[in-house]
Amino acid sequence: MKEYYFTFGTSEQFPFKKGFVVVIADNKNRAVEIFNAHYPPVHKDIINCAFVYDEEAFKETNMFKEYSDWNICHRVLEQ
Repeated sequence: MKEYYFTFGTSEQFPFKKGFVVVIADNKNRAVEIFNAHYPPVHKDIINCAFVYDEEAFKETNMFKEYSDWNICHRVLEQ
């Protein structure tokens, strides 16, 4: 199982402002399915978040390293 990070900006359409939701799943496609079940797309075929990262890529972002007000875990979802 891997961790996938669904991050948010400041759009009113996102379920959260700033921060992220972690989804633990076998692969990215399954993680998207799980996320979409909890936070359905506002527009067809568009995930309701800003970006999706695997754990390694997420740790390389400035958000994780430098911006504590963006480094908020709102929820953890599991397969």
